[in-house]
Amino acid sequence: MLPREIGQPWYEIDDFWDSKLWEIEPHCQFAGLGGEDTMILSGGYGAPIHWKSFEPVNMLMRNTVKRWIAKAALRSTPLWLITGVIMLAVTGSKGGGYALAFRTWAAQPWLFGFEGYMEIGEIERMIFGINLGRLKWSPYSSDLSLHYQDQNGECVGQYPTRRPSPAEFVSTAFNSEYGELTLFTLIDTSTFTVALFRAVHSPVALLLCGSEGGMQRALLCSYDWETQTLYRETVLRVETITLEHMSRVDQFRLGLKRPMEETLEVDCV
Repeated sequence: MLPREIGQPWYEIDDFWDSKLWEIEPHCQFAGLGGEDTMILSGGYGAPIHWKSFEPVNMLMRNTVKRWIAKAALRSTPLWLITGVIMLAVTGSKGGGYALAFRTWAAQPWLFGFEGYMEIGEIERMIFGINLGRLKWSPYSSDLSLHYQDQNGECVGQYPTRRPSPAEFVSTAFNSEYGELTLFTLIDTSTFTVALFRAVHSPVALLLCGSEGGMQRALLCSYDWETQTLYRETVLRVETITLEHMSRVDQFRLGLKRPMEETLEVDCV
């Protein structure tokens, strides 16, 4: 459950999405206590988050008629090549041609994360090489998500900065100090969604431990290598299709509140 207030004790059940504890169906089992405020869980679904850099994502393209014509033109004689280029130019000038010719059927599942905020078009260009409007803001992933209903009654994600409170947090998060909340961005290439969230430490893994309301509850966890403990940084709601691309984790040690490491101030000479 996502606490409504940051720093809220774990035993105070006050979910941000107003869900009751009995409405969440667990995917994992409680295996034992790990000492202090940690526990041993077994059977959750997990996946790592890639922070180092963006990686090339393999794409599965829909075999449309226009793609077939483009392939035939490229593999044919120069005359057919020139004809194909002219046809593509005319189709593109009428609008919507390129979106149909390069419609994406599926993509290799990756979880990319970075600290801060970036325009969604720039994110897509850096991952896929070109911005075709495939990435969308998640409408309900975190407490910073924003959405509206279109003409068909579907929830569509909006730029989180269109709402005053997330916009204010985005502007101030860049100057956050150690131990304070920081802004992060998570990209899921399997669902083509982007989500903004806030946490103190950068999470290294996403764990699906339960579901409610047709969505999956995902724990974003940082890792303490000294105690081999995953600590909950925040909770997101993700689409159920994400389960298809994740593996079960046998056992892991989970903590709900990571202790702050002591730091020393060093005077620069």
